[in-house]
Amino acid sequence: MTGDQAAPGICRWTGSAVVFLVAIAFLPLFVGGFDFVNLDDATGIYQNPNYRGLSMSHLQWMFTTPHMGHYQPLTWVSLGMDFTLGEFLQKGSGMDPGLYHRTNLVFHLANAYLVYVLFTLLLRRGIGGAHPTIRWAAAFGALVFALHPLRVESVAWVTERRDVLSGMFYLLALSFYVRCGEKPATKVPYLYCLLFFVLSMFAKAWGVTFVAVLLLMDAFPLRRFGKEPLKRILLEKIPFLVISVVFMFLARWAQSEAGAMRAFTDYGFVKRMAQAAYGLCFYVVETVWPANLYPMYELDVHDSAFSAVHLLCFAAVAAVSVLLIVYRRKVPWMTVSWFTYACIVAPVLGFAQSGPQKVADRYTYLPCLPFALLAAGALLYWLRKPRRRANSTNVAPIAAGVLILLLGILTNRQLGIWRNSVSLWEHSVGIDPQSHISLFNLAKAYEDQARYDDAIRLLRLALEVKPQAARPRSILGILLADKKQQYRAAMTEFGVLLKHHPKHAEAHFCIGVSLTKLNQDPAARNSFLAAVRLDNKYAVAHEALGDVYLRLGDRRKAAHHRRIAAGLKSGAGR
Repeated sequence: MTGDQAAPGICRWTGSAVVFLVAIAFLPLFVGGFDFVNLDDATGIYQNPNYRGLSMSHLQWMFTTPHMGHYQPLTWVSLGMDFTLGEFLQKGSGMDPGLYHRTNLVFHLANAYLVYVLFTLLLRRGIGGAHPTIRWAAAFGALVFALHPLRVESVAWVTERRDVLSGMFYLLALSFYVRCGEKPATKVPYLYCLLFFVLSMFAKAWGVTFVAVLLLMDAFPLRRFGKEPLKRILLEKIPFLVISVVFMFLARWAQSEAGAMRAFTDYGFVKRMAQAAYGLCFYVVETVWPANLYPMYELDVHDSAFSAVHLLCFAAVAAVSVLLIVYRRKVPWMTVSWFTYACIVAPVLGFAQSGPQKVADRYTYLPCLPFALLAAGALLYWLRKPRRRANSTNVAPIAAGVLILLLGILTNRQLGIWRNSVSLWEHSVGIDPQSHISLFNLAKAYEDQARYDDAIRLLRLALEVKPQAARPRSILGILLADKKQQYRAAMTEFGVLLKHHPKHAEAHFCIGVSLTKLNQDPAARNSFLAAVRLDNKYAVAHEALGDVYLRLGDRRKAAHHRRIAAGLKSGAGR
């Protein structure tokens, strides 16, 4: 049996070994004990009833609603399946976080196998035939991808289901595209490629640069340019391009609906270019040296685009790009890998900035593929290289094994950080004590555990970093009033909040509540009136106003505001 004929069986067994090793590293996630975290899991998962089921109303919401800045209907379907399965298996408990985490892990294990298959196909095309060592090199590359600690954020964070799900279909699309040139030539692989690309975009509209990636693969290792008509190569990309444009507009629509997009007026083009250059360098460095990974690398819109770090990143990106273009014939693997990486990561480099992050570990899930492929290619080169000394044969496998072991240990340690909200944000604050978002989220985690003194302390620290922030100030005031009965201190905090945000209806309402506790009903009435003037659908403010008017002896106005409150509550008002 030839190498080509034996390849399918070898692929299955070696791929299974890859999956097994990845499963060992991620075993804590499968065993359980991991909770939802207060980083979008609240509004996206455990406070969101809209995805909980697979009825027509649920499916309609999934396919027509851009929730939290993303259009991801297929991801919602998978989460709805988790909920339905949980309801069936656990008798009404569809919100067990362990089930959602295990599904994320299953998708990641599938991706590890698919990366092995894809790398096997690409390495064969790269060397122009089969070789017994290809399977080991491909397995090594797949493990570098799947065991890297940068993968943990996408796997251990339930909200990032979109990464692992869209990644699975993306990898399937790439694998079938590589098969398009195999004999006997048929249209079936091309149609499968198109289908899986569409499914990937329905899970997350990340693949808007997919056409560019295919063209780079056409250049190398497929070597189609010069051998096939250029017109044919370009025409076959048109369906992918049309789909990419459609989903690009859907993604922009989803982000604009969520109010997540940053306008160019407060964050201009030059700063976005600086952020992009920084991101391109950052992910390379983090891949080589994955130390101090944490969930929130905050964006500072006031940071200079011409700072030393940004200028250095500009220079590095330009130098690497120019050198690889000049030497593209000598090092085609490196040239194509670098530009493929840049194409895949481009949508999250900040050109269309949304959210508070400058960079994010989860953004490496697909863009890191070319680096893992380079690692596989390097091992294949060494294994196929003629040996001058017999003992040199074992050097590369031993080094590869040590690297895989090290990555597995780092990944296992990184998993522990994502066990719950407290462990996540304590780690984050330990790395960056000046992170306003990390301090705030840790305070919220402490509040959920009834550690109110710790929560208040952290909220004060967050406000030292960002005094004008509304949510930390509001929650600090609420904790002081509700949990510590320090009503005057709470009113002070709400007063500061109103200086920065004079139209903050909740602040007026909370001041009114504190005043009622201090038996100052006339002043409380004025605060409640200010709240309902700013937000006439503020049901609890109308209700409180009715109570105050009743105590002040004005029954007519009391009845009026109570009727409004009852109407708003019956109509799901605030």
